[in-house]
Amino acid sequence: MQFTFEGLNLYNRIMNPIEREYIMQKIATFHTTSGAMGFEKQLKMAGESCELRPVPRKISASCGICVAFVTENYQAEAIVHLDKIYLVREDVLELLYSGKG
Repeated sequence: MQFTFEGLNLYNRIMNPIEREYIMQKIATFHTTSGAMGFEKQLKMAGESCELRPVPRKISASCGICVAFVTENYQAEAIVHLDKIYLVREDVLELLYSGKG
């Protein structure tokens, strides 16, 4: 599933300074604020780059904040209160994972 909308420039691609290429960024939405904050804490403790942000208006989520991150080292099923994970490509959000519920 893909969503296209304007205003995604808040979710800019992150450039890898060593390889001079863009890293694909992901957005994780959550059922609860504590789930989003917990995931951000887990990523930061693992030394991964991430940031809490408002959920884009075109995406429906129970919680109003999401986590923007770039790592590939995660197991969606193990993330507490996870709703969905999207891959950010230019002005398109591609659904990567949708939790049960």
